[in-house]
Amino acid sequence: MNKYLISALAVLVIAGSNSFGRENNGVAGAATGNAAGKQAREAKAAGAGKAVREAKASGEVKAAREAKKAERKVAREKTCSENKEAKSLKGQEVVDNREARQDKRIQHGIDKGYLTADEITKLNAQQDKIGALETSLTGDGSMSKQDFRQLQSELNTASHCIWGEKHDTDGNQMAVYRFGKNVFAKSDLTAKMADPNLSKSEAKKLCGDFKTMMDLKKQLSGNVAGADRDKLQAQYDALLNNYYEVK
Repeated sequence: MNKYLISALAVLVIAGSNSFGRENNGVAGAATGNAAGKQAREAKAAGAGKAVREAKASGEVKAAREAKKAERKVAREKTCSENKEAKSLKGQEVVDNREARQDKRIQHGIDKGYLTADEITKLNAQQDKIGALETSLTGDGSMSKQDFRQLQSELNTASHCIWGEKHDTDGNQMAVYRFGKNVFAKSDLTAKMADPNLSKSEAKKLCGDFKTMMDLKKQLSGNVAGADRDKLQAQYDALLNNYYEVK
């Protein structure tokens, strides 16, 4: 083979080698580019998936929070309803017990001759009125605070009237046994107590003085001597003489 042919072959080999290298480089570059693009797409997809998951988780947390709030609201409403019902039942029980006690007091006055026929009619009419009022106010099966206060006011008036009628001199006069079996109410006191139009302020004062006398009597029954006892006795005697008399 002559030297020209050898040189030509060498040139072809080198050219082919360079061309193969460029092709390999192109393939490698394309592969690298594809890998990078895939990673970018995967990263983007992962980011989008994370955002979706976080949004879903956030929504679930919010929904759970709202559900808990709704549960607490229902529980509060149930508790309030139960408390309201319990208070209503308690109010009705208080009123019913007072009515029963007042009926017994009236019957006691009848049995002992403390009440006249007119007084019995008056007191029974009061009780009937209170019963009718209770029925009217509690027609829906419940008793509100306002209903309870109204009934208590009527019962207070009836209680004063029963006391006044039993302790006056129209029938057999009942002694004020808390102060002594020979202690009796004066006529002006029984007249005020038996008056259904007695003002709340006057009734409060009379009841307040009565309670003060009870407290003074209790203190005097204790270990009190000297000037302290004299002072308490003077206060007790002043109130006693103002409202009562010893027979």
